Amino acid sequence: MKLLYDNFEIEKVGEFSGDEGMTLVEPISNDGVCDDTYDHVFWTVYGHKPDLGMIALVDRDCEEDALEIYNFLMILLEFFKKYSRKV
Repeated sequence: MKLLYDNFEIEKVGEFSGDEGMTLVEPISNDGVCDDTYDHVFWTVYGHKPDLGMIALVDRDCEEDALEIYNFLMILLEFFKKYSRKV
């Protein structure tokens, strides 16, 4: 069985207004940028697809909720890696 995703990650993301009313979204690094710089701060859980890269799966306002989803996906991934037959 081929797995749809081979890894997951979680990232803090900030949303802010750009030129001409555009909404922009960017990852927030821990380089001292204050969350107040952004209009909205949230966490995104990404899935990694082999040969395609990272795909955003779900956004959550609360870090704990995003971590719960991430941890659940990692448990499922390990289960399928361990118990799925190689085709």
